[in-house]
Amino acid sequence: EETFRRLETHWLPMIARHYQDELPVILAGNKLDMIPTPDEQSLMRSRQQIVTLMQRFKFVRQFVMCSARELRNMDDLFLKAQQAVLYPISPLYDLDSSRITKACRKALTRIFRLYDKDNDGLLSDSEVASFQTQILNTSWTEKDVVGWKKVVARNNPSEEAVVRDSKFTVAGFLAIFDVFITNKNRLDIPWRVLRRFGYSDDLELTIPPSVTEVEEGNWKLTPSARQFLAAMFHQFDKDNDGVLSPDGITAIFSVHQGPALPPWHPYRAKELFRDCDTTVRMTPMIDPASDLHFSTGDPSISASGVTIMSNLTIPSSLGGSATVISAGSHDPINTESMDFLDWIGHWHMISCISPAVVREELFLLGHLEPKITPSFPPNRKESYRKKSVVPDAVNYSKILLPSEEKRVLVVGGQGCGKTSFIKSLCDGGDDTDPLQTSHTSKAEASNTYIKLKRKNRMVEEEFVVHLIFLELPEKQRDGYFAQINDNTSFDLLLFLFDSTDGASFDTLKTIELAYLSEEVPRVYLATKSDLCDLESSGNLASVVKRALEHCEELDIEPPLVTSAADIANKSGDHRTRTVEHIAKCAIEKARARPHAERKRQEAAHIRSLKWWGGMVAAAVIFSIFWGRNRKNETEDRVGWWKAWFSQPKKIQA
Repeated sequence: EETFRRLETHWLPMIARHYQDELPVILAGNKLDMIPTPDEQSLMRSRQQIVTLMQRFKFVRQFVMCSARELRNMDDLFLKAQQAVLYPISPLYDLDSSRITKACRKALTRIFRLYDKDNDGLLSDSEVASFQTQILNTSWTEKDVVGWKKVVARNNPSEEAVVRDSKFTVAGFLAIFDVFITNKNRLDIPWRVLRRFGYSDDLELTIPPSVTEVEEGNWKLTPSARQFLAAMFHQFDKDNDGVLSPDGITAIFSVHQGPALPPWHPYRAKELFRDCDTTVRMTPMIDPASDLHFSTGDPSISASGVTIMSNLTIPSSLGGSATVISAGSHDPINTESMDFLDWIGHWHMISCISPAVVREELFLLGHLEPKITPSFPPNRKESYRKKSVVPDAVNYSKILLPSEEKRVLVVGGQGCGKTSFIKSLCDGGDDTDPLQTSHTSKAEASNTYIKLKRKNRMVEEEFVVHLIFLELPEKQRDGYFAQINDNTSFDLLLFLFDSTDGASFDTLKTIELAYLSEEVPRVYLATKSDLCDLESSGNLASVVKRALEHCEELDIEPPLVTSAADIANKSGDHRTRTVEHIAKCAIEKARARPHAERKRQEAAHIRSLKWWGGMVAAAVIFSIFWGRNRKNETEDRVGWWKAWFSQPKKIQA
């Protein structure tokens, strides 16, 4: 009694003070061999004392009665002590609230997603059996499945449903591990699972090097990554309205050990892209569902001399349809609603900045690329596995529009309105004034998208063009253009100049002459058209006229004349035409590369001459050989006659 009282009043309080209840303790009741056979009342009293002690000091993991003299229960004592160290409870379970810790819930939820093959937010019997077989190396029978559903229903620590449509929910999956921890005292089970998936003792996820390995220049999302992102969007679009709510975005990123925010959010982007040359533009994000604009323009983009997009003075041929929807960045405090193309566009944008960061983010969300999927040892016990067929993931590629991703490098002199122009395109429906900007000190990325139509095998189809604008500040310009001809980091160079300032256009001509070859696609665009009179005495303004003559000389698209104020204040058609113009220049580079049409015609002419020259040469060679063969045949045919007459005749004596 005295040793037990001393334990309760001295030793355990001291351990609690010095180790903040984090040091696991195993109590050993020694000298079991000296205790006479107790009566039932004594056993009840002793058990109640131990229970009271363990409730007061929750870091006490086990109590074992043993005898060192007779070696009774000594193996069990050391085994439990070993398990207390190898499988700590504090990272998994909060003893104060009697719940699985937040970090453990996030880790197990991510593992849940890895085995939710059909991405319906539920684990079917076959998916649970696959998890049991591959990770715990044991098989489940149908009886086991039914039994566990009853167990988690009785021991549900949360208010959420653990089973829905005869499938385990995330809450049900967590309840299984809650039973192992609290009822069965099998901490080794959750730790085996967590460590199998790369979690440390602090539940920090170790990211394999193969995840972030990306081939140079391969910045686009893989098909499997697009499938995963589409599945996440549709799974967490709870009301099926085609718009992902802020709560849905938070739920997707809830498996992150840090804040449940997307990687383009300012809170995370600042740290994620700290070492990158480009970062995400820190501006508010709009709700794209409220900013859909339609246009009836689909100008020709094929022949030289035919413009893609008209401005106030240059006509264009129309005859199709296009739809543009802007996708800005994000609110500096909260996330905002996003439609699917806005959602996938943001992933394209950050993939353009750093493909390695994107692959790491997808891995944290629960996506494994096929080539890095971990291999599991086979299990001989496949009685239930043979009966189960794991459902395939939904193939969203059959219902999603085909898409192209184009990177547009925006270059212009200081004060030409680059930032305002990009804000007006990418934040078209936002309440903020696009003309209120700050100095850009580092290259920033923004994105928008547009729906276009094209003919594919004589059938007209709709497709999406995601435009990723990379705004290049002046201080990075010279170093970037020094290697621009060998650079594959953009698909189109967008030259912006101030229509009221001739020096702005001269700066672009200087850059073009000093750095660019004719293979670099480019397009000119005049800004601040609202501040100048484009027509003076029937002629274009001098700066725009010079730009038009320069483009005609290079045989590229004439400059589009616009302004951020007009895009922001006028109807959506104005913004649609601007985005459509840029998108088509990025897709069809024939009118973006200088003299491309002339070179194409010259190349076609040379190919034609080579073809005809080859045909003539072949005909001549054939004639020579044919003539020679005919001559040989003729000689063989009459040679015997000539030889008979040419022989000398014998004179008879």
